[in-house]
Amino acid sequence: METTIIFGSKRLGQQLAAVSSGDKYSDRAVVTVEGDKGARKSRRLLFNTKAAQKLGLDNGEIQELVFASVEGTNRQVLVANKSLVPSADQENIVSYKTSKNRVANGEETKEKSKAITSSFFCKEVFSFLGLEESEGASEFYLNTYPANDIEAYALVPVGQEPVIETNSGSHTMSDVQESVTTEIAKQEAADNILDEEVKVEAEAIEVVEEEIIMVEVQSDSDDEASEWD
Repeated sequence: METTIIFGSKRLGQQLAAVSSGDKYSDRAVVTVEGDKGARKSRRLLFNTKAAQKLGLDNGEIQELVFASVEGTNRQVLVANKSLVPSADQENIVSYKTSKNRVANGEETKEKSKAITSSFFCKEVFSFLGLEESEGASEFYLNTYPANDIEAYALVPVGQEPVIETNSGSHTMSDVQESVTTEIAKQEAADNILDEEVKVEAEAIEVVEEEIIMVEVQSDSDDEASEWD
């Protein structure tokens, strides 16, 4: 009989939810940037459970995030955890602090998210990407950005992900990235198994060689003994 032991739950007999109750996108990392909410009402960037996991936003702690822009024909906003920025580059960069715990997304949903409260930066995102603030909140998938110097993610508007045609059909960039990551993990696991097999074979060969040497030594000893007889 299996025994389930759960540490850290507020109430006895309740499990800690891996995904917060009411997540709109339970299988995707999504960032919601709030639109214009009227005078004197603060606006937030909301990171759902999956997005928080990707960016290392642990509940119960305050983190700092940094943002960057990619200009050109395809403008993008990038986000990264400040802790991953080289210490030599951290002195003059602007960062935004997250909430310590998950906060309610709004009155019409049970979803809770880690949040950055900054009306200024919400306005910056809408302005830079050419979005209309009066139309309400904008949702973005959090997709890995191919950068060598830092682990960064791009905000890709929900519904506007580029689609890649492959032999197995149409896939989004996120699907392809996840597939590649899975294949790499499988290959690494296979390599580890192969390394272990090679190691075992090498050890077996060493044992056989030692046995042969011992037999040869014993044979030489017998020959010497027979000469003295």
